[in-house]
Amino acid sequence: MVVCKKKILVINNNFIACQILATRLTLLGYKVFFASRRRDVLMMLEQEQFNLIILDTKFTTLNLAKLCYKITQYSSIPILIL
Repeated sequence: MVVCKKKILVINNNFIACQILATRLTLLGYKVFFASRRRDVLMMLEQEQFNLIILDTKFTTLNLAKLCYKITQYSSIPILIL
């Protein structure tokens, strides 16, 4: 088993996609957190220090650029947009 303390926040409201990502990333040693609502994203960013954010473009009807901007106000976490 690979031991890694890096944390990844997955922002997605598709349960199956989250399960697939969680399985793969956990096997690689990452600790995976999920958020399915905008307010959950902001709350988690205040509580945890993430190494990467994976954001699904179908996550929200909100403007993704605005969400990314809001995230960058909390920190300089890299954002991977799927």
